[in-house]
Amino acid sequence: MRGRSQKLERDVNLAGKSREELLALLKHPNKWHRQMAVRLLGRRVRDAEGQASLIRWVSDHEGREALGGIWALSQGEGWSKDYGESLLEHSYPPVRSWAVRILGDRGATESVARMRELAKHENNLEVWNQLASTVMKPGMAPGLAVIGELLRRSGDQEDPRVALMLWW
Repeated sequence: MRGRSQKLERDVNLAGKSREELLALLKHPNKWHRQMAVRLLGRRVRDAEGQASLIRWVSDHEGREALGGIWALSQGEGWSKDYGESLLEHSYPPVRSWAVRILGDRGATESVARMRELAKHENNLEVWNQLASTVMKPGMAPGLAVIGELLRRSGDQEDPRVALMLWW
């Protein structure tokens, strides 16, 4: 669908695009193009060179462009515990939040110490929420230390809902 004043998008066959063209589509204004590029990159990037290009993409970009690279890496074989932990220091809060989520989804209980360090200084409430929900999953018992750090700092936050995120 498009508005009458908008140009019809004719570039819809993305399967034949190169890796570089798909990476460029992570900046496309159309959500369908961005999501399809993520899906195709996730399927294709199986070699070390492709994974390195996605990792460079994430480090060189902010916003949804960086998130697209993370999602493609997590779908393919480019995600590792060490890389996920390095993203806990990314400047864009949603990248940190997604790194926490993916580490937790993959059962990286050994990453809890790094998550605790993040909890000591993180100020973004969305990242707090993801930390709390990730470490409270079954099998993440070491995560109680993360909750403890968030509780220690919960007075720093002006949002009255912080305590509700942490009570369970």
